[in-house]
Amino acid sequence: MIPFSIWISAQTGTAISMEIRNEPNQANPNIIEILLVLKNNESKHFKGKVEVRTPKGFRTISDSNSEIELNPGQNLFIPIKILTSNTIISGKADLTFTITDEKNQQVVKKSLSYVVMENNNMKITTENPVVYMGTYKD
Repeated sequence: MIPFSIWISAQTGTAISMEIRNEPNQANPNIIEILLVLKNNESKHFKGKVEVRTPKGFRTISDSNSEIELNPGQNLFIPIKILTSNTIISGKADLTFTITDEKNQQVVKKSLSYVVMENNNMKITTENPVVYMGTYKD
């Protein structure tokens, strides 16, 4: 009989944890305010990038490819603002957030489903410019 042993890491989960918080913006409904909460769960320093991917009709106002550094056990809060255009189609849109390490390997990837409400606003314009009358005989 040959002695055989397997070592299994006691750590479960990934080195970096990410939480996505959608903060409602009452002042301007065309801006989506998101707060990414990152935590380094390892006992070593982490250096990498956060990439934000948005579908057509959305534009990231904040840096969409920012570099991050986290010490062991450190939390990092990254505010992200995304602008929605008036031409986007109503329905569900996925905003994707990806963390990659220095070797450009994916560490964490999460998505936030954002529901675009139907816009029923109507803009009415006249074909002829306004005609001003000075007296009733004009």
